[in-house]
Amino acid sequence: MPNIERAVSSHGWRIGSERGYDESPHVFKIYKVRDGHAVLEALQDRLYASEERGCRIRRESQTLYYMCCDGVRCRLNEGKKEVVVEIPCDLESVQAYVQKVKEIEETVKKAGKK
Repeated sequence: MPNIERAVSSHGWRIGSERGYDESPHVFKIYKVRDGHAVLEALQDRLYASEERGCRIRRESQTLYYMCCDGVRCRLNEGKKEVVVEIPCDLESVQAYVQKVKEIEETVKKAGKK
């Protein structure tokens, strides 16, 4: 785990169970966003895997939305204008985490400029 944390910390990601639904550690980052729905939709498009079922944005409460695609969990809190992205600590290599983090960073950056 220390190798994973070193590899992704330069992008602002951390390891922990921050706001997680379970106590297992995740690699996560909290993004401050203007249009959280646009960010969730962009992440959904980018992470969608054709063999995966259930990659949909779901409303959890009046201000909370949830989505899980390709093992990556995303939660939008409209009230705080935050999107929390969590990657479970079960990828096969440190490079796999770095690649997934770069993919997510690029997607959020593009969605934020719209």
